[in-house]
Formats: sequence, structure tokens, C-alpha cells
Amino acid sequence: MSSISSGIGLASGLPTSQIIESLLASQARPRELLTTQLEEIQAQRTAFLELNARLIGLQSSVSGINNPTFFNQFQANSSNEDVLTAIASAGASPGVIDLVVKSLVTSHQMISGGYADPDKTPVGAGELVIEIGEGKLSKPTKLGDLNGGEGVRRGIIEITDGAGNSAEINLTATVTIDDVLSEINTEGAIAVEARVDGNRIILEDKSGGTGTLRVVDLNGGFASVDLGLDGPATSGVISGTDIHYLADSTQLNLLNDGNGVRHNADEEFSISSANGTTFNVSMSGLIKDTTRVEVLNSGNGVRLGEIRITNRLGKTGTVDLTGAQTVGEIIERINNAADDNGDNLGVELSSGIGIGGVGSLSITDTNEISEDNEQELVIEDVTGFAARDLGIAQSTLSSTFIGNGIHRIESVGDVLRAINYAVGNDGSVVASLSGNGIVVRDTGIGADPLVITALADEAGNVSQTAADLGIEGVFDEPGVPAISRDLLAGLNTVLLRSLNGGNGIEFGDVNEVSFATRDGAAPVTIDFTGVQTVQDIISRINNGVPGIEASLNAAGNGIALVDVSTDTPTTTLQISDVTGTLANQLGIAGSFEETVDGDNLQLQYISERTKLEDLNFGRGVRPGSIEFQTTTGQIFAVDIDSSDRTLQHVIDAINEAGNPRGISAAINATGDGIAITDTSGGANKLTITDRNGGTTAKDLRIAGESKTGQPTIDGTFEIHIDIEADDTLRDIASKLSKASPDLNASVINDGASATPFRLSLNSGVTGTQGELIVDAGDTGLKLNTLVAAQDAVMLIGGEGATSPLVVASSSNNVSGVLPGVDIDLHRASDEPISLAISRDIESIVEDLDGFVTNYNAVMDRTDELTSFDPETEERGILLGDSAISQIQSRLSRIVIGRFEGAPPGTNSLASVGITFGNGARLTFDEEKFRDKYAEDPAAVEQLFTAAEVGVGAVIDNALDELSSDSDGLLARRNNTLSDQEEDINDRITRIDDQLERRRAQLERQFANLESVISGLQGQQSSLSQLAQLASS
Repeated sequence: MSSISSGIGLASGLPTSQIIESLLASQARPRELLTTQLEEIQAQRTAFLELNARLIGLQSSVSGINNPTFFNQFQANSSNEDVLTAIASAGASPGVIDLVVKSLVTSHQMISGGYADPDKTPVGAGELVIEIGEGKLSKPTKLGDLNGGEGVRRGIIEITDGAGNSAEINLTATVTIDDVLSEINTEGAIAVEARVDGNRIILEDKSGGTGTLRVVDLNGGFASVDLGLDGPATSGVISGTDIHYLADSTQLNLLNDGNGVRHNADEEFSISSANGTTFNVSMSGLIKDTTRVEVLNSGNGVRLGEIRITNRLGKTGTVDLTGAQTVGEIIERINNAADDNGDNLGVELSSGIGIGGVGSLSITDTNEISEDNEQELVIEDVTGFAARDLGIAQSTLSSTFIGNGIHRIESVGDVLRAINYAVGNDGSVVASLSGNGIVVRDTGIGADPLVITALADEAGNVSQTAADLGIEGVFDEPGVPAISRDLLAGLNTVLLRSLNGGNGIEFGDVNEVSFATRDGAAPVTIDFTGVQTVQDIISRINNGVPGIEASLNAAGNGIALVDVSTDTPTTTLQISDVTGTLANQLGIAGSFEETVDGDNLQLQYISERTKLEDLNFGRGVRPGSIEFQTTTGQIFAVDIDSSDRTLQHVIDAINEAGNPRGISAAINATGDGIAITDTSGGANKLTITDRNGGTTAKDLRIAGESKTGQPTIDGTFEIHIDIEADDTLRDIASKLSKASPDLNASVINDGASATPFRLSLNSGVTGTQGELIVDAGDTGLKLNTLVAAQDAVMLIGGEGATSPLVVASSSNNVSGVLPGVDIDLHRASDEPISLAISRDIESIVEDLDGFVTNYNAVMDRTDELTSFDPETEERGILLGDSAISQIQSRLSRIVIGRFEGAPPGTNSLASVGITFGNGARLTFDEEKFRDKYAEDPAAVEQLFTAAEVGVGAVIDNALDELSSDSDGLLARRNNTLSDQEEDINDRITRIDDQLERRRAQLERQFANLESVISGLQGQQSSLSQLAQLASS
């Protein structure tokens, strides 16, 4: 056995294994040579991969230089970083601005009354209803919305009461009307009461003095003027002028308590006048040939004059647009434009372009032009500003371009012009503003009434535009115009039309309510005909019913009444409808002991016009796919993408896919979400889920399943929590926290001896948008505000400014106020903070230094890979490789060359301190660069960032050609080496196969030899035995 394991023949005794290996070794010599070649090729490939990585690193630094924003690097330095810090980026403007941080943001925190224990005593059964940020009937009016959107210039006013007492009232940091009233009413040095009345502020002297109540502006300000308080007092009262009214520029999305005006179709309503004329009114931004020039550019029209057109053949002609009244006339003149020889220029203007509700014109050069002769298409003004105002003043190599947006229906003025300049309106119908509404007058002569009728689209959907504008109807009294209801509520109130989820309050011809107080006095009947706001109702009660005080209820979502007529009542408070149903609709009809807590009147704050990005407190609705399973088991999906911007788009998408299957979507009955209803008649539950891990349905609050027998899913943003009879504080806290991620509830112990346990409810949404509106209903839970919701407030210009700009933010991070600057507020302070915005030259220098370092790193590595030591004869792995010399020469030529994209004197890297030195390395003289940049920043920027011919573009293109994965020089070289490697591996494999066959052959031959020798040995042994027998 040992002879076998040692490779020695049993019969021959020969070292067969050694003999075979020796024989094979001579035949394996070519394999060894190929293996050496393979190792060298693999080393070369590794070297090229490493070099390619360095080229990519260089390209990464170049890509920054090639970016047009490379030199738009800015830094922001605060004079007191304990108060605020800032980060400046591209788009910032250098300069110094003073800021004052008046307040930081806070979240609303409420706390309940005390309980003896947290988990034993029941709180009381009922329903807890919570809304966050919306739902209150006293919307604080922002100062920026006053005076037709012009706002209020902040400042300091001085008020002197009738007793001669004066006080300075600092209004520089006020944001809402409530802030103004609070500053006045909390000033103890004077006896003056401030309140709102409709669209104005009332100041009443309570001092009892005989002097004159006066208000003056200090320091040259205009606050009292803009607040309407600069007029004289009468009998100790200054009745301010109206400061809340519609203006031409008032945005439609502000109307109807922020629910806007619904308009989707091209033609929304028709108007028939007394003279028999009927025309349709379009609320689309789409521009037609019939569009009047007066309606363009938000009513600013077009400053007509002469324009010059140069086509891509280089031929030029002028067009006189003076006197054109419609877009069609302008199109005709431009399309007929000719050059000096009378040849048509071949440039066509087209209408009918509408993107995102904004209308534009398009220009097309129809000439056939070879690339060699192509020139720029140029539209420019000669006299006037027609090209600019038409949005077509451009210079481009393209044969077609779409101009800037010049027509949209976004403001009240746009609506008025849509009516007044509608096709078919002969001038007899005139729309105008009137206070908080609009008026449509019929000046035509005839017997027909003025009729405004909603139109339907192709699908039969009736437009709601005229209804939302309050002008729909038949106005048959001669000479009496169509006067809309109020489209803006008064100060700090809401429209009755917005109640009941947007369905409003129903009124008859007469709307009388009877009030009988507890003192037994004769009932008082109040006629509420003509009221338009919640405050109107409250004021009529307070002014007309002795012994009753009306206000909003504790939750702020309904009307509360208190009978103060007597301390010794003889009967109950009785409220009933005489004509109409107003008291019942308000939830105040009935018999009461002392107080009346009216129903939740369900203010609408979500409509079809609500932007998806505004939902969920600015977090928006993420695009995605929603799956619906109907009660009959049908399954379908609706995709919501980034082009869907409003709830109307969502509703339309759901209805388009769902209506054939019995599914419909609409704003819900309470006006605080959308509702999905299944009318297919199946026995299953309606189910809505997000697909592919999305959250679109969840964001819309419609994810889930319907209740049995109620095939509707209500996506209300109102939070409803059922409180059971045995629920304790801890149970309620748990339910609240689970009900919404925007609620945080817990039970705290304040250490009181008898009832130390309280429910703490915190809003998870910062600022006033996170204010909690809590309706405890019949539960025993009483919640009071511990910390009021407050926005961060910052003054731009400082308090010393005559009229500083006031910025309110729901976050301590303020962005979008100063272009390109994000500001972080850290603490409130009256100290003016100087924020200096400057170009960040240090970052630019650092990036250029990084470019030089990466360039030199590439050159260092190429030298190492091609090195040769004559003493040791050691050579770099890529010595003599042409690819390396191409890289070196290509990059060297670029960095020492001149660049066409910059003016003389600044058209080389050397001119800005980047020079080509010893060993083909770059050096960077930072001081020279700083000096050159300070001397001519535009030239330096052009040197580096000029398109196609600047430093960044030229080097980036060269590096693409060198290192591109697909067809770059190194990629091609790597592919060649890869092919060689594959070929060598194939040859080695063939040699290995040959050697294995040769080994097998030799092993068979030696095995045969052993067999023969063994046989001969056997024969010899037999002969020996015969010889021994013979001799014996």
C-alpha cells in the first residue's frame, strides 16, 4: 500500500508519479507563460479601474464648477446667534437686514378640571368632538387681508381718552384684528374699549371725561389710517371706516370663508338681459381669438405698439399692433407679417394654450431651415410693450415656443372682466364691486328680466360658479341690479352661507324668532331677515333682546345665550320660531333654565377648491394608488399623481372610475372632508385601501371600511371619540392619543390634596393652525386652555422702522420670506438682529482647491502607473500604454488653454490663479483668485460656467470622453483587456484539458507497464519453481 500512496510502481518499483509530473511539466510551460500574461492584464485592469475612480472624483468636483449656481453660494451671519441663525443658498441677495423676533411658536395645550383618581372615577358618557385649527365661527381676520388686500402698515398709535389720559399702543407686531383689539383693551393707562362691528373697528370712551377721544399715528406711521381710526369721535365713539372689503385684486380662494369659487368648465353661466341679449361667461384662463386684450394680465391689458420679428432665416419685419381689440386681431396681423421685400415671414402666433388654468400664446416659425443656416427666432418691442405684455418677447433657436402666462381667472377683478368683456355682451350688462359683494347691472332697454343661469358641462354637471358668486337667479324688478350676498364675512366672523357644511342657513321672506326671558317680561320678536354672518345674528340678539347676552359657545362652533334678566326667575327662557326655522337651525329653539348652548353649526373649511398641499396642516396628500372594493365585490383603482392639485381633481378621478360601479365622491355633509358613497346595492362593506405601500387614502382620511348597512366612508377631518359611561381619565387619554397622530394626551398629577389628577391635551401641530376646538358635548369633561396656540412672529426692518413687515409662521423655521434664506428662530428678544447675507467666497475657494487637488491626484497616479526606475529596472504596470498618454495630454492641453466663454484677460485658468507648474501639476493662488473675482465677478463666473465653452463644461465633456462607462477611453481600453483576459483564460482552459488527457494517457501506460512487469514476474516465479522441481 505504501508503494501505491507514494506513487511507486508495485511491480516495477519506478517513481511513476514523479515521472508523470516531470513529463507534464515540460508540456505545461506554455500555460505558465499564459498565467504570467493573465496576471499582468489583471493588474492593468485594476490600475485602470483605480485611475477611472480618480477621474470620476475629478469630474465630481468639476460638475460643481459647471453648475450655474456654483458662484451663487452665500453665507448668512447673525449678529446674535442666540436669537436667530440663518442659512443662505442660491437665489439669496447680498445685503444686511434688521430683524426682531417678537415670539416663538407654541402648541395649544388644554387641561381639564381635577379628579380624585386617574383610573377609577368615570368622567361621564357622551361624544367628544375635536377639530384642529379649523371649525371656529370667529376666524381671526388677518391684517394683511384688510383694505382690499393692501393690508395694514404697522406702527405705534397714541390714544387719548375723554379724561385726557394718553397711552402709546405698539402695533408693530400685530398679526390679526384680535391682536389689535387686545393691545388696546389691555392698556390700563386709558379707559377705552375696542371692538369690531361688521367691517370696522369701534373705539368707545369709557373714562367718563368730557374731553375728545383721539387717535394719532406716531413716528410718521399710518397704522391708525389703515385701521380706519383716524376720523373724529362722536359722543365718545370713533366709528371706524370699513377696512374689510372686496377689491379688484382680491383672490377668489379667499371668498366664502376661504372655500373659494368653484369653476372648472369653459363656460360656467349665462346672462340674459332686458333687451333680449343672452351670452355665456367663461371662467377659463384659456385664450381664444375672441379674448379681449383688456382682460389680459389681470386687467392691465396690453400696451400696444410696434414689434419686430426676425425669423430663423434672419429675415426681419415689423408689425403695428396699435388699435387691436382682440387676440384674434393680433394673431392676424402677426401671421401676415412680411419682410422688407413683402415676403411673409412664416412666423405664426396661436391661441388656445392653457397650462394649469393659465392662458398663453405660442409662436411657431414654419420655415424649412438647414442646420447650417439656422439663426435665432427673435420677437422684440420697437415701440410700446406689446411683445412683453403678450408674453412672447423672446430670442430662441427653437422653432416653437410657448409664451409666458398672460390670462387667468384668479381674482374678483378677473370675474368682473369675464362678464363685462364676454363675447355677446353688447355693453348693457355691467359687473362691478360693492362692499363685500359684486353687482351685476342691466342697462339694456327691454321688458325681459335679468337672468343669470348656471350651465352644465358635457357630463351634465351643473356649474356652481354663479351660486358661489351669489348672483344666480332671476331679477325681474326693472332697474334693480343683481346684488350678490356678501362674499367676504365681516371682521372676526364667518358667513352663514358657510354653515352646515356649506349648505348654509335657509331663510324665508320673513325670519322671526321669539325670545321670552325668565323675568316674565313680554316676549320680544326679532326679524333676522338680511343677516349674512354669525356676528350679525349675535348683534341682533344683543341689540334687540333685553336681558339676553349672545356670544359664541365655549367650543366656538355654535351660538350660546345667557339669560341675565333676573336673579329670581319666574319662568324658563323660551325661544321659538315665529316665521321660518332659524332658531331650530341654530339649535337654540326650546325651553332653558338659564343658558343655551347651540348646536355645532359645522363651518365648512374644506371644499373642491382646497389644495391637496394644504391638507394635513401643510403636510399635503402624497401621490399614490387607491384601491376600492364595492359592496358588490367589484375592485378598481384610482391613481392620484402630482398633477392632481385640488380636491376637485381627486373627486373627478374617483367619480370617473367609480360612477360606472356605483361609487361616488363629493365634499361631505359637514364640509370638512370628502365622502365616498356606494350605491351598487351589495351586501358587503365598502373598503378603501392604499396600494403599494402608499398613504394617499390615509392622507385623505378615507382609508378603511364602511359600517354594516351604511355604505359610506366619511373622510372628515373632525375627530369623534365615544366616551363610555365607565371611562376614566386614563381611558380618555388613551382614546385621544390613538384617535389622531396630531393629538397627545396624558394624565398629570398637579399635587393638589383632593383632586390632583387632570387630563392634559396637547396639539401635535404647532402654531395657530394647531389650535384645538373641543366640543365636550354631554360628557363631564371641562377643558380650559393652559398654553394658547401662538405663531412665531418676526419683524423685518426692526421695531425702529416706520412700518416694519410682520411675518407670522407656524414654525420657528421661517423660509420663503427672504429669497434663498432659511431663518431659525431660537428665542424672542426686542433686540434688533442684523442678518448679513454675503457671497460665500470661502466655499468657492474651497471647491476650486478641491478641483486642483483632484486634478493633481489624477496626474500623480498616471505618473506612478507609467514610471520606470533605471537602477532597479522596475516599471509601472501601464508604462507605454497609449491611453495614459492620451489622458495626460488631453487634460494638460485643456488646463493651459484659453476658453471662449470668457472675455480677454479672464479667459484662462492662469488668469484667475490656477497655473500649470512643475511636473504638469496645477497650483492655486487663492489671493490672486480673490482679487480677480472682486475686480470682475461676472467675467470669472463666465469663465467657469459658460455653457459648452466654460472651464466646467469643457473639462466635464473631456472627462466624459475619458471615463464614460459606455464608450469612454478607459472603458474601451478595459474592454480590450477584458477580451484579452477572456482569450487567455480560454487558452489556459484548453491547455489544462490537454494536460489532463496526457496525464490520463501516461497513467494508463504506466499501469499497463506495471501489469506487464507483474505478469513477467509471475512467469519468472513459476519458472523458478519448475527449475527447483527439476533439480530435485
